[in-house]
Amino acid sequence: MNLIKKLFVFTVICSLAFGMLAPVNVAEAADITAGDLIKSDVSSAVYYYDGSQRLAFPNPSVYFSWYEDFSTVKTISATELAEVTYNGTLVTMRAGTKLVKIESDPKVYAVEPGSVLRHVADEATAIALYGSDWSSMVVDVSDAFWFWYDKTDAVDNAVTADAHPEGTLIRYAGLNDVYYIEGTTKRLVSTEGFAANMFSEEYVVENVADTIAYTNGSSVTVAEDALFPITESNTTVPDPVGSATVALSATNPISGTAVKKAARYPMLEVNVTAGSDAAVSVKLKVQRSGLSANTDFTSISFLEGSKQIGNTKTLNSNNECLSDSINVPAGTTKTIVVAGNIRSDGTDTSGGTAVFSVT
Repeated sequence: MNLIKKLFVFTVICSLAFGMLAPVNVAEAADITAGDLIKSDVSSAVYYYDGSQRLAFPNPSVYFSWYEDFSTVKTISATELAEVTYNGTLVTMRAGTKLVKIESDPKVYAVEPGSVLRHVADEATAIALYGSDWSSMVVDVSDAFWFWYDKTDAVDNAVTADAHPEGTLIRYAGLNDVYYIEGTTKRLVSTEGFAANMFSEEYVVENVADTIAYTNGSSVTVAEDALFPITESNTTVPDPVGSATVALSATNPISGTAVKKAARYPMLEVNVTAGSDAAVSVKLKVQRSGLSANTDFTSISFLEGSKQIGNTKTLNSNNECLSDSINVPAGTTKTIVVAGNIRSDGTDTSGGTAVFSVT
């Protein structure tokens, strides 16, 4: 097999791709300005345009933390969209909306402006700040997207019950007023300020006790750049990080004979190990060679234990197939089995020796 000594991983950013719920605004590329939401006329993927580049939304949770619907999205031609610089920059969760965690770690974090994370140390703190239903606010962030958040002081500057994280909207029990939290200051948000900064009632923390000693700050009455900071949070594209090794497993199947109709016959077993610096996302490319034919196999499966990774694949004219993405948390190893489903119908060849390699 081909051994990958060092695989430099660039994480593929998945653009938002779900149906728009409102009529679109058709525009020319020359008509778009900083702050616009844009998409092409042949795709449902929506981007934020910051004036120089387009930024991708990785999933609906992130998109709807910033916007309530698609009513302001501008549609341009696919050619025009391609001319708008795209460096893979990702929009992160809006501060003060959802709590986030990585899929491979139970720690929960609040998001502050600038994509800054602060660890919510324990359940008692979460209940004191967000109420007994705090867990409903938690969403998983893919390991592959985790590096877009600033985790520098996430633990050392953990959230305490003394103050809500910056960016939180709160409403005291029995009152209608909404306040924006800025450090240890609370700022009254007027009706006009609420709409101008595109706040959402969905993310207002209700029934807050008046035991936290906030000082009164200036009211929020108009749009403020610092309160809707997509361009400030995510314009720096981080260097791709992460390394992986792919090696034969110690239990790699020995040569054997597969009979007709054999399902998921194990042909190759490899260990994919992520370095300690970051999670990685990899795809394995399998190539068939030897005295055999592609028609000997109805399909190829990639398995982690008994669980299939994505859909089955078929060998192409280059005798190759590519797995779906395999996400490996930092410092861990996943064992992947490449299995063949052997043909049994009238197109069978007379048999032969198949050799499989992976890159």
